[in-house]
Amino acid sequence: MVSKTIINIKDLDINLLDFSQESPRIQTILQNISTHADTEDVVLLLGPSGSGKSLLTNILLGFIKYDHPQIMVEKDRENAQFRVKLQQDAEFVDMKENLYPQVLEGKIGIMFQALGLFDDLTVKENIRFAYDHSKNSNRSASNFKKWFKETTDKLGLEKFVDRYPGNLSGGQRQRVALARLLAYAPSVMILDEPTSALDPLSVKESLNLIREVHKETSSLTIIITHDYKEPPKIADRIWFIHDHTIENYGLKGKSEEEKQEILKEIEHKLHASMSKIAPRIIDDKEAIKRQNKAFDVKWSNMFGEIGKTLSQAKNMFLSRRIQWFMKFFKNIFHRLVTLSLPYNIIAGFFLGIVITYFTLNTNFGEIHLESGENVQVKDFMLPAFYREMLTGLGIIMFNALIPLISCILIASRSGTAITAYLSAIHDSNTKQWDALRNFGVNPTLFFLPQVLFSFVLGCLLLSYLSFLAAACGTLITSLVLNPLCSYYVWQQTFWSSLGSFPFFKGFGMFTLKTAVTGFAIGIISFYYGTRKKSNPMDTIKFLTRANICNMLGILLIFFLILCYEFGG
Repeated sequence: MVSKTIINIKDLDINLLDFSQESPRIQTILQNISTHADTEDVVLLLGPSGSGKSLLTNILLGFIKYDHPQIMVEKDRENAQFRVKLQQDAEFVDMKENLYPQVLEGKIGIMFQALGLFDDLTVKENIRFAYDHSKNSNRSASNFKKWFKETTDKLGLEKFVDRYPGNLSGGQRQRVALARLLAYAPSVMILDEPTSALDPLSVKESLNLIREVHKETSSLTIIITHDYKEPPKIADRIWFIHDHTIENYGLKGKSEEEKQEILKEIEHKLHASMSKIAPRIIDDKEAIKRQNKAFDVKWSNMFGEIGKTLSQAKNMFLSRRIQWFMKFFKNIFHRLVTLSLPYNIIAGFFLGIVITYFTLNTNFGEIHLESGENVQVKDFMLPAFYREMLTGLGIIMFNALIPLISCILIASRSGTAITAYLSAIHDSNTKQWDALRNFGVNPTLFFLPQVLFSFVLGCLLLSYLSFLAAACGTLITSLVLNPLCSYYVWQQTFWSSLGSFPFFKGFGMFTLKTAVTGFAIGIISFYYGTRKKSNPMDTIKFLTRANICNMLGILLIFFLILCYEFGG
């Protein structure tokens, strides 16, 4: 007889290596846990906050790996087991392997408490994104239209498919997240606090919907919840985390009276004082030894992770998923370049006016003549050296001043914008970053090329257009300030000194300066945008650091390249 068990955990310990105190210590999270779940079960994962519910599911999802420097899964114990299988008649997959099993990639899906909906995509696009990234063989492009209509009609979303998540109510957003999870079609579904933000009536409707969806999908469903009232009504099994262990209560075949007794027992244990295992203080040598063990795991997984990244890149660029890369790229390019275009052109125009005005109105002092008159030096120099001044001005503005100032403007506006944008996606309160990971998308591989290409192309294009606008400002200022100047004079001096339009003299170095600067802005903005943030002040701190580093980086790059260009 084939076993119905599809998740089997036995004699497993999970500890935390804590460095927050004066001496390193090991804090027990889960100790000697043993539990299981059968195919088609609805499992409630209950337990107080901080008991290890999310930790356990994050290991199942592959979000927490065995190379984590602080979270230690003691998987090397003799009798320890951590096994999963995707179908009742399949072989168990050993979750104790150092590298997350490839066969489980895309087979365990989650609906986050924060939902993780992509703010840049409409309801339909959110659902289609998951559908296109599903590894389920039934998710063909030709079937999407029919499946989408049936699902949105069933979930009551047919009127909202063209709206963005920000324009929906909490209940509507939750139904969208559930529809997206169904589109992904995983073999195991995890629902994190699906009723936490709902009113009592909506809780019952949501749970009935989850039960109905579960019956149709026939997949194992794990519901993480703090609600001990309504969710047990749809559950087949309860995993209750108490006193660092998991107690497994089967509800299938139980009468209502028996179920109520089980819930009373759980509620009693919940309100009783929990026994907390005191942390074990260890010396620095043991702490370093444990961290080195995690580093050894990371090192041994290196080639496997490289292979996984290459596979993800192939799936991203050489399949229908490329449309989503391009969709997000268009949004980022629009934010960074298109919206900056008028800002940079106007700034370039006024920079041309200001630079030309002060260049042609420099006060060189006075000369006292024998006749007793005082004459301004510029009255002699301007007619004599006017052509040379305009010629030099064109060269300096094209090679240094305009691209430098333009790149600083791009960093201050677009660099800040992308840092804030990535911070919002990476925010633990939105879970968009983790949603991408759950769909088998490497977020760094997904966003970094988009950001770098946008900044490299944006710095080149916007700096060039800023220079053309600055040239117009220079022409107007020259005509107004100097009656000897005409368009012909300006064209023969300022413009001709640059060579042929559009590829002026020094265009190669212009491209090098702006492209390298754009690359640096992209790297710095991406780095600070994707740093882990624990509170809003961290976001402000990293925005400030990104701006400072961008400014210093731009000045350093221009200094080095200009030294090479004119010093050689």
